[in-house]
Amino acid sequence: MTVIVFDGETLAADRRACRGDLHRTVTKIFPFGEELAAITGDTALGLELLAWYRGGAKPQDFPKLDETDDAELIVVAADGTLLLYERKPIPIVFHERKAAFGCGAKYALGAMAMGADAVQAALIACQYSVSCGNGIDAYRRGGVKVAVN
Repeated sequence: MTVIVFDGETLAADRRACRGDLHRTVTKIFPFGEELAAITGDTALGLELLAWYRGGAKPQDFPKLDETDDAELIVVAADGTLLLYERKPIPIVFHERKAAFGCGAKYALGAMAMGADAVQAALIACQYSVSCGNGIDAYRRGGVKVAVN
C-alpha cells in the first residue's frame, strides 16, 4: 500500500502501511550514502531487503522470498540510475528517468505526465488512492531531504 515516485532528481514516498483494515505511519525512504532506497509492499520484507542491500548486496545472502511474497526495494544510485530488486538479487535497471511504484503508481505517472514533480505526483496519488497517505517523505539525489508534510 504505497506510492514511490522518482522524477529523475527527487524520490518521494507516502507513509501509509496497511494491515487489514488498519493503517499506520511508517518511513519508506532511506538515504544510504549517495544513494536512496525505498521499499514497497510488505514492510517487514521490504526492510529485510534494505538490510541485505546495506549489508553489501551479496547474492548468497539474499532473503528467501517466495512467489507470494510482496516486497520491492527501489534504489536510486548515485548517478541517478534506478534499480528494482524483487525476488532475486539481480536488479531490474530502468531506463526511464521518471517512474512510480506501488498502488498509487498510475495516479503518480499520470500526474508527472501533466508536469508534476515527484512530490506533487505523490500527493496526487494520496488524494485518489485509499492505499496511500499519512504524509510524504522526499529526498533529492545525494540524500538531501526535501521539506514536505
